[in-house]
Amino acid sequence: MNMLGLATLAGGLIVVPPAGQPAWGASDCLDGQAVGLFTLRQDKEAGRSRSQPGDGTLENLLGRSLRSSGARLVPVAADSRDEAVSQARAGGLTLLAALEVEAQSRAIDLDYGATDLVDVAADLTLKLIMPASGEVVGEANARSKAPGLDIEDALPELVQKPLQRLVKQAASGACDRGLPEAPLLVADASETSEQSELIRLLQRELNARGYDAGEDDGRLGERSQSAIRAAERDANLTPTGEPSEQLLDWVRAQPIEDRLLFQAEELLVELGLLESAPAGVRTTPSELAIRDAERAFGLPRVDGVADEQLLGKLRAEVRRRKAAAAS
Repeated sequence: MNMLGLATLAGGLIVVPPAGQPAWGASDCLDGQAVGLFTLRQDKEAGRSRSQPGDGTLENLLGRSLRSSGARLVPVAADSRDEAVSQARAGGLTLLAALEVEAQSRAIDLDYGATDLVDVAADLTLKLIMPASGEVVGEANARSKAPGLDIEDALPELVQKPLQRLVKQAASGACDRGLPEAPLLVADASETSEQSELIRLLQRELNARGYDAGEDDGRLGERSQSAIRAAERDANLTPTGEPSEQLLDWVRAQPIEDRLLFQAEELLVELGLLESAPAGVRTTPSELAIRDAERAFGLPRVDGVADEQLLGKLRAEVRRRKAAAAS
């Protein structure tokens, strides 16, 4: 594994400017750039503080917001922003996108009755940093508020709404400052970001078919390697634990088990809202149970389809009930 938490390939990342083009440009300047992703989440809740670098929810949201820019995204595993800058520099990345979120919750005071919901506020800071110099070339800030059962429950809504605007503002600043034209990779160079994307796609497809590959974060960890070896054995391939296009093609040809649906069904069964055993296959009972849960949680979309927002609500309700039972 290299410093970026990705599988190490032979050779280094060698970059050269495109022939016949100027060294700098400000139009669509993120398109094709190798951009590292680093997130830091700091929570203050119920009198406790927590700091979490590399938060999976934030990484997914940040990656989704940047992907439309055409950037080639590389997750960077680090404990601090300074360490992430150093690792991005060592990996030859053009930019580092550093998203920091400070969230805190407080009880909701009602004139009458009681509620399990809390008010959650978050301060978001997105910085685009040139690793080579450590210079911040684009920055944007926002403050967001949303109700939820806890910070974990409210986080997707808190971040998703303002993040697209933050990315646009920070990228605009970076492009105005001028970035190198997207580099070309020498034929025998290590294509780090492409390898990360292959790992991420393979993780997603494996998870969707019942293999436990962990989060689809583009990092080749032990769970991902174990899932790859299991799939390779099922495909009658030599179990290496290494990602390959051949394995990805085989996995994609296999029947899909809806992982989100399976997880939602497990939680619904635990809450006593679904009687049938989790199967990850859409059935009338599971669809009706999901619709009931979506209505009960006041979600904006009631369609009987499991998604991350519903899972967050269900997990928070399970935690709430366990806490109430223990008190």
